[in-house]
Amino acid sequence: MRLSSQSVGRVILPLGLLVWLAGAATAVESAAAKPAAAGKSSGSLLCYRVPGGENYFALSLTASELPREVQPHDIVILFDTSASQTGNFRTQSLDVLKSLIEALPAEQRVKLFAVDVEAVPLTEEFVTPKSDEFLSAMKRLHKRVPLGSTNFANAVQAAIESFSSEMTSARGVIYIGDGMSISQLIPPEEMRVTIADLVRRKIPVSSFAIGPRTDLSLLGILAEHTGGVLMMHNPDVLFVDNPELDAELSRRKTPTQIERKTAAQNGRELAAAVVAPVFYPGKLQVSPEVSSLYPKTIPPLRVDRDTVWLGTNAVAAPMHVVAEGTFNGKPVRFKWDVKPGESHTANTFLTAIWDDADRDQGLTVAVAGADFLKLARRSYEERVLELVALGRLAVKQRRLKEAEEIAWNIRKLDPTNVEARVILDATQKARKVSSKPITYLKQVGTNETERSRTKIALAVAQEEQKEAGQPADTETQVTEPKKKLDDLDDTPAGTAQSSEDLIEAVKERRKALAQRLNLEVERSIDDARRLTETEPDTVLQNLKRIRITVESSTDVDTDVRNMLLRRISRQYEQVTNRRASIEEGKLRAAERESQLNSQRHLEDAVMQRQTQIAQLLDRVRALMDEGFQGRADAFEEAESVGSVAVELDPYNGVVAATVFNAEAAGQLDKAQKLRAMRADKFLAVLHQVELSHIPFPDEPPILYPPAEVWQALTERRAIWKSVDLKLDPNSPKGKKELRILRELDQQTKMEFVEIPLRDAIASLAEQHEIPIRLDEAKLTDEGVQVEQPITLSVDGITLKSGLKLLLQPLQLTYVVEDEVLKITTGTDATDKLQTRVYPVGDLVVTPTAQMAGGALGGGQQGGQQGGGFGGGQQGGGGFGGGGGGGGFGGGFNVVDPTEIPAEFNNDTVRNRKKKRNNQG
Repeated sequence: MRLSSQSVGRVILPLGLLVWLAGAATAVESAAAKPAAAGKSSGSLLCYRVPGGENYFALSLTASELPREVQPHDIVILFDTSASQTGNFRTQSLDVLKSLIEALPAEQRVKLFAVDVEAVPLTEEFVTPKSDEFLSAMKRLHKRVPLGSTNFANAVQAAIESFSSEMTSARGVIYIGDGMSISQLIPPEEMRVTIADLVRRKIPVSSFAIGPRTDLSLLGILAEHTGGVLMMHNPDVLFVDNPELDAELSRRKTPTQIERKTAAQNGRELAAAVVAPVFYPGKLQVSPEVSSLYPKTIPPLRVDRDTVWLGTNAVAAPMHVVAEGTFNGKPVRFKWDVKPGESHTANTFLTAIWDDADRDQGLTVAVAGADFLKLARRSYEERVLELVALGRLAVKQRRLKEAEEIAWNIRKLDPTNVEARVILDATQKARKVSSKPITYLKQVGTNETERSRTKIALAVAQEEQKEAGQPADTETQVTEPKKKLDDLDDTPAGTAQSSEDLIEAVKERRKALAQRLNLEVERSIDDARRLTETEPDTVLQNLKRIRITVESSTDVDTDVRNMLLRRISRQYEQVTNRRASIEEGKLRAAERESQLNSQRHLEDAVMQRQTQIAQLLDRVRALMDEGFQGRADAFEEAESVGSVAVELDPYNGVVAATVFNAEAAGQLDKAQKLRAMRADKFLAVLHQVELSHIPFPDEPPILYPPAEVWQALTERRAIWKSVDLKLDPNSPKGKKELRILRELDQQTKMEFVEIPLRDAIASLAEQHEIPIRLDEAKLTDEGVQVEQPITLSVDGITLKSGLKLLLQPLQLTYVVEDEVLKITTGTDATDKLQTRVYPVGDLVVTPTAQMAGGALGGGQQGGQQGGGFGGGQQGGGGFGGGGGGGGFGGGFNVVDPTEIPAEFNNDTVRNRKKKRNNQG
């Protein structure tokens, strides 16, 4: 989109014509409209007929039959970070964005932009609202400093380019900001091109207007023509306190207030609006035919707000409307039968809405819901009452020419306004001269609408004259005083003045009025300069009022009036800039205060850390003293305390030296104790050596059974190698647990693909018909979720191997306990101990005759070898015999030698030994 800073076609409302902003979104809550619905879709028709003129209407339709299922959307969020978005506006905007993200369904995807001079993407692609990438983008957005102005056109173009050419999912754009693209104005033609592109791609643009000033017209146009919605941060600022207006609107039972919502409410409503269905009609049929209908391009229809068309026609019969198109790839057709409401003075503002729409062929028709309809009506009525008040003041101050001009301006806005007639009557009485028909100078406008409005006002005036019994001339004649309207002289009746004197009087009068108006402007500007620093908002309101006064002063020369308006505009701009500077200064002051607070907190933290380190060092010194006095573990405690101090200040030499000293002192203390223990143990060993020199006799001898006996004993004892007291095969519990143990050796099959652990265990329990239970408490303590998805595909292996493959990645294992196969953590399984019994009673036996030979030979051989050792080392065999006896220990009972059979006595053994030696 190309932007032009020289464009004069900026789509912004003139003062007092904010009324077109919302159009006629819903029916007036009065007798003026009686909506009729066909099927489920609803519609309403507001009407106002100008006396002697045309009939204006607003057709309001809602596509309530659209399906409300939430579909996946790709959503672009444009967040304004220009200089105007500071202070509370910034905070509120971020709160709305946070609430919006929290309310979006999980399947939606978003892309975040920071918008000021450029549109900067904070996420590269569309991501889910809860993703780490989007949370990182939110952190960068919080750190971004509001600077520059808003290039709104570039932001919209960046949003359009973010979507792919192929429409794979629904789309939407959300803008959070003021929409004030002052540096780059958007010409109407470029606005039409942008809107057409958005509609073609089916991208509704919704906005949340927030800031010191907001361009509601621009945001409203986008919402109306693309199928979006428009919300406001604080609608109260658009209403000027006016008790008289409140009373009048209350008398008419006309809604005036707009509900103020919190940031959380606005965020949730934005989230609901961006995913709501939008229908883009391809064809619209209206019968009976109407003379004119705006907008000429068919705007989208929504389920959560009305879409409005403005038109002119003599509407008497019900209006039949048919909209056709496609929705979600299927053809749809909506019908409405709308009964027109009676013409009502509450709908007078429709004429002003139509005037604005007629200037640019319907581009400025905007709809933002019922709330903006309330704003439209109040703004229109407020403008009329302001003019009435100015007219009364002019009459009171005998500025009759100005009063007449104001009365005619009121009649152009509202031809049936009673106050305008009262002001005209008052000016006629104030002149105190006789009346005669004179001809007005035609005050025709620059377009057909202005000319028609002037004719209507004259026609109404003629009807009033007829009712009062006064003669009326042609359409451009009304009864007026003898003096012309330009004659503002208040000379008493009967005083003759020439035409030259009257002209001079008029000039003097104009000059005086100009001087008085100039003084008022000077006073307002002085007040503005004096109060700008403390009350900039009040100053801006006062400048707005004085500007209205100057614009209404039509009896002042145009050059003078334009000069005053320029001065007011310059002052207004200065105050606006100064207010922005004040806000920026407050922001900088808050930043400085925050920096000072951070510095103070840092200094406090440093002082607190130094105090804590000093306390830790004192504790280390005290523990070192205790260690020197003999407490063994004091040095290790001192080292631990010093390590804490090192963590607080790792680069402090004193702290590091304290840890080193504590560790060194502890090691030296341990070394000294070990040396003392070594000396003591050495002396104890020497004592044991001396004791070992005492011999003892090898009678009776120690008998060892032969190898065959040992083998038989081992085989006999095999069935009692390990006895588990828990598994009693004769008890019901033992039988169940033995069955589980046998089933662990059976083959199994596991085909698990991304299924929860709980379901996988249940499947194995069903397959093997054994109870398997998850110890959820232990698993939760270790951070393992029973719903954690697992994947495993094995076949033809045992159940115990399969469970190992399944549970090992999760740091889990299994145990057989309480008649079930329990899945638990490795730590818990390690803590579970089992008692097992190993019988040794058969080792204590009485040697038989067959065992004696081996026992005797072994004992004698051991004694001889021991004796040899003893004789070689110590000079005697006593030590050797002792060694042989000690080697046996006492596993067998010693028997009486007389009971040993002859073949196993000592002689027999010695003979056999000699025989073997001789053979060898």
